[in-house]
Amino acid sequence: MTRTKWIGLAGILLVVGIVYKFTMPSAPSIDKEIIPVSVSTFSQTIKAPGTVAPLNRTQVFPSLGGRIEEILVNEGDSVKAGQVLAVMSSFERATVLDNARSDTPEKLAYWKKVYQPTKLFAPVTGKVIVRNINVGQTVSNETELFVIADRLMIKAQVDETDLGKIRLNLPVTVTLDTYPDQPVNGKIARISFESTVINNVSVYYVQISLDQIPAHFLSGMSASVTIYHGKKTNALTLPDRAIRQEDNRCYVLVEDPRTKDGYRRQLVHIGAQSNGLTEIRSGLVKTDRIVILSPKATESKPLEFYPFNQNRKS
Repeated sequence: MTRTKWIGLAGILLVVGIVYKFTMPSAPSIDKEIIPVSVSTFSQTIKAPGTVAPLNRTQVFPSLGGRIEEILVNEGDSVKAGQVLAVMSSFERATVLDNARSDTPEKLAYWKKVYQPTKLFAPVTGKVIVRNINVGQTVSNETELFVIADRLMIKAQVDETDLGKIRLNLPVTVTLDTYPDQPVNGKIARISFESTVINNVSVYYVQISLDQIPAHFLSGMSASVTIYHGKKTNALTLPDRAIRQEDNRCYVLVEDPRTKDGYRRQLVHIGAQSNGLTEIRSGLVKTDRIVILSPKATESKPLEFYPFNQNRKS
């Protein structure tokens, strides 16, 4: 092959190499964040589901059967004990008035004056949370007309395994599922003495009194309850997003320049979780640096665990 042909071939290979370099996709860069293990005072909490409920729920029944003639309150109204809630006619008065309506107006007015209606009074001071009647409705002495609540509270369900950690007056934060960005503070006011089985789990109802009751709190709303039962000093903590799970095991990525990827996978035992932080009970030391990868960066990585501190590379 002549010198000219060698030069031509070399030129072709050079062009191919340049085209390959600029047209072939480059290896994707791995987004990662490196953070230290934090040592801090960690709040110990218990999470429990709860429901907004009235502290005292008073049902209002009529003393006799008859027909509702007038309703003076609606749901959401505040009432005082002794306030008139509604007016009704007994069955006998209702019959007399119906017959008088078919006669002269004067006779109807006469019987309305002579035969007085029955007034229904509020037995307690509070807020009307249920109204079950309408004007013209026929009721018996077993018909629930109204429900009055004196004050709303939270009824939380605490697992029996956590019962020994709580006591009266412990601080509590309550968040409604409907308003997750508006937490309300309170405290434990009462702990039930008898358990209730829910989904084959024994729970104890815990009554939470609130420091203030916002207007958007309504009876029956679902809530998330956080009970603060203690503090742990010098606890190792990491952000929740640094903790990964595989086959019911928790692990983190510890920075290690001696490995190919620059990190190793370390099994950890986790503890309490609060405000986006997780307590690390074993598996790490405070000098470790933790690698947080983007979700896609670990999709195809094989799992090579280092169980706690026993097999850590030195």
